[in-house]
Amino acid sequence: MVNNHPIRRIISGILFAPILLFCLFARDFWWITLLITFVAVWGIHEFYTLVSFKGFEPFRRFGYAMVLLLCLNAPIWFRFATYSQLFILLLLGSFLLAIFRFKLNHNHSMLRISTTVLGVLYIGFPLSLMLSIWELPRGGVYLLWVIAVTWFCDIGAYTVGSLFGKHKMCPNISPNKTIEGCFGGVVFSILAGIVVRWIALHFFVTALFSPFLNILFSFGISVVAQLGDLAESILKREVRVKDSGNTYTGHGGILDMIDSLLFTIPGLYLILKIYY
Repeated sequence: MVNNHPIRRIISGILFAPILLFCLFARDFWWITLLITFVAVWGIHEFYTLVSFKGFEPFRRFGYAMVLLLCLNAPIWFRFATYSQLFILLLLGSFLLAIFRFKLNHNHSMLRISTTVLGVLYIGFPLSLMLSIWELPRGGVYLLWVIAVTWFCDIGAYTVGSLFGKHKMCPNISPNKTIEGCFGGVVFSILAGIVVRWIALHFFVTALFSPFLNILFSFGISVVAQLGDLAESILKREVRVKDSGNTYTGHGGILDMIDSLLFTIPGLYLILKIYY
């Protein structure tokens, strides 16, 4: 039987692309804010569902609230707290909930605290950085660049791995990933970075990075993207599920779609902090 999973991924990605492009380049900040907030809340919902398969019960509503605060706090003109203050609130809130809901021999408070905090930091924090990047000069173009480099890494890794993959990369975590596919992902990422830079130069009149730095950063983002993919694979392998959910046709859940971006967005943020 032919596996049509990658075909469904490509089709669903094409259907989602116009929504993403509209939000990236719309003048109104609230479009991108609503999109990212929706993805962040749904993503942490899937994460909490995954950890519940192991019997862990994070403080879900508190986690959702913290993700909302992180995303709404991202706009400079609407910012009401620093990241440090929100992280302190996250830790103190989780511990307070554990204290007031503690039941001897029926709780696992340490696991409830750690899974609550991990979900917010793993999903809410990186996605909120997208909103901070969007506000930078040419922020929408930078986000287009990192999304293209990240997603083409996934496409390249699958395509090259399917055609030429022989040497397993991390068989205990993801048996289908190969070293050949890893190199394919790097090549596709670099090509995507070159194409987006050309588009930015000719349609947005901005060069983003120099040609050398563009290739160097594309290489780095592709490596980080594959680490992000493996990170989510560890979570799914731990709870013995194939997909994080059934949210988006061809991608499984939202987490399956954005797992690499959860690592590459902070990577881009660091690059821009240094580059600027």
